[in-house]
Amino acid sequence: MKNLLLFFTLFAFYQNGNSQTITGQIFDVSTNEELIGATVSVDGTLLGTSTDTSGRFSLIVPSLPTVITISYLGFKNKKLTIQDFNPKVIQLEPLDEILPELIISDVRPIEKVFKKPYTVLDYEFYEDKILILINRNFIKKRSLIVTNMNGKILKELKIKSWKPEQLFKGCLGGIHLITKGFARQIYIEGDEVKFLNQIDRRIFFAKFEPCVEANLKYVFYKKMKIHGQIIEYLIIEKRNPNLVKPYLKVVHEMNVALYQDEASFSSLKATVAAEHSAGQPAGSSFGDEGGETFREDILYSEIYAPIFEFQEKMFLFDHVHGEIQQLDMAGKVIKKMPIEYHKNKKWRKEILFDKERGKAYTLFDTQWAIEITEINLETGELGEIIKLDRPHVSNIKIKDGYVYFLYYAPQHGVNIRRLEKMVFN
Repeated sequence: MKNLLLFFTLFAFYQNGNSQTITGQIFDVSTNEELIGATVSVDGTLLGTSTDTSGRFSLIVPSLPTVITISYLGFKNKKLTIQDFNPKVIQLEPLDEILPELIISDVRPIEKVFKKPYTVLDYEFYEDKILILINRNFIKKRSLIVTNMNGKILKELKIKSWKPEQLFKGCLGGIHLITKGFARQIYIEGDEVKFLNQIDRRIFFAKFEPCVEANLKYVFYKKMKIHGQIIEYLIIEKRNPNLVKPYLKVVHEMNVALYQDEASFSSLKATVAAEHSAGQPAGSSFGDEGGETFREDILYSEIYAPIFEFQEKMFLFDHVHGEIQQLDMAGKVIKKMPIEYHKNKKWRKEILFDKERGKAYTLFDTQWAIEITEINLETGELGEIIKLDRPHVSNIKIKDGYVYFLYYAPQHGVNIRRLEKMVFN
């Protein structure tokens, strides 16, 4: 009996529901055009629908009278009280004010990192901190500032007796303070900041510059040959530092062959000159002895093929052969991706690598701004672009999705170099 009563109750509801459908058509009052996709909703409920390609709608309501709201982008909302089920013709009025334009821009908001009115000479990242080398005033009093990633000052060391020029971060993560004559490693532990023993500047760079990349197990060194036409990368296992193995090599074959041909020609030329000079008056010469500097510096400019490590994979950006290589720690090529960006005349010969996110970027110099462009490491194609619209930008770095840079900014009538950042992704 209860089941039968429930059946008749539901039947009555659905029979009644079929008759409680309101319908209508919505128009633009000024043009009499049907409005497609206008929203019709029942006030105080979750019931709603939208108009079809003819501006028509159909909506089941629980009872009458009921209030509905009609809305459409660029038009005034309209409320109606529905008393019956007769089809309704509804007209909407356009908004009087002009809607604001939707502006899509690739310019990101820029934040000051170091807010003090001092010139920033250099900066480097150290774990979750930033080391900033500054000039405090026009007398060039230097200080080393330690901040968190938001620029809050954690420590300041005034440097009185030295004249530091830059900061240098080695491949193993250590940071050195570089002066005109020497280098000192910066030691940080908690709130304590110290300088360790100094090393001669020339010896320091000869020792530390060739080291280009490292992870927990391996260290990678770079050697240049034939006036920068060959790059050799060597790998050293940390647990066996005396064993140095070749990892990979990038060769500009055409320039190497040309250079070797010129070397042969120079040898022949020297022989002929010696024979010509035999018995000649002192001071006479044969041939043109100039042009060596031009040949080496201009014709044989160093090739650019940097490598970066991420999660025990190496990424070689081979701009000689137009490809990105993904390799394992043994030097075996996992994948090759062709690239074209390096053929662009506006390309700046520079790759930025975000070690935290494993993403690579490159730079293009346009007339109005520097464009920072992501490189897809799976395809080699260029991706998202942002513009760095600042004058005299230098020392661009990317860390954990943020672009950091220095630029000259007016401050109290003079230009100071400021450290700022903006989010990339």
